[in-house]
Amino acid sequence: MATKETPAVSLPPVPPLGSSEDAPLLITDEEQRETKINLHPLSMLNPPPNPGLWSECSSNIHEESKTIISHIKSVLVFQLTSGSIENVEDMVKCANNAFFSLDILDADYTSFYKDVKNFIAYHFDLLATKSQREMQSFPEPKTRYEDAISCAKGHKDEIFRIQDDMVAIMKKKETFERQMVEAMELIGRLKQCVDVLKQNEEALKHKKQKCVADHVVASLKVQNLHTQVEAAKDVLREIEQRENQLSMALSLPLVA
Repeated sequence: MATKETPAVSLPPVPPLGSSEDAPLLITDEEQRETKINLHPLSMLNPPPNPGLWSECSSNIHEESKTIISHIKSVLVFQLTSGSIENVEDMVKCANNAFFSLDILDADYTSFYKDVKNFIAYHFDLLATKSQREMQSFPEPKTRYEDAISCAKGHKDEIFRIQDDMVAIMKKKETFERQMVEAMELIGRLKQCVDVLKQNEEALKHKKQKCVADHVVASLKVQNLHTQVEAAKDVLREIEQRENQLSMALSLPLVA
């Protein structure tokens, strides 16, 4: 049994998302447009059509149109949540382009519209809050405060370094003072040794002088004794000569 094919439905061309071409102008007057922007960017968001119109034609939406509607919503969600768009006005433009395409497809997007509007409103409030925080941050006093803290910390660190240097110097000073005391004690002992040596030197000098005097006396005595010895030798020689002469005389024969 042959299946009856569903005739293809010719859909109107859908403008690309994010494009402002062929998008409906919300406000024709430039001054009114600027006034709305100054009031709130969400005032430029296109509201959905009368919900009563969707109940009449929702059953006639083709499956292919439903796929396109789902794709349009997904693309808009990605554009808003990916972080590629941060400006609220650009978000509103993308949303309006998507809503325009959904209007052409007779889609019921009341709930989706509320979610998108709330998301953009939250994003707008977040940006406003960040702006207020930046205005109240007082960067210059904060910088001076941080510089003062850094300077105080630097001085504190320098104090600690100086204290460490002072401790090292005090240890060296104590070492040198102890060495000085030991050196002074050694000097005292050396002075005592020098005094003893001086006394010994004086005693030896006195003894030397006495020895020199005794040597002079002994030398004179030696000279006197030498003279006496020489004189005695002369006398002894004379005696020996006489003795020899007498001996020779006695050795001569007697003549009767």
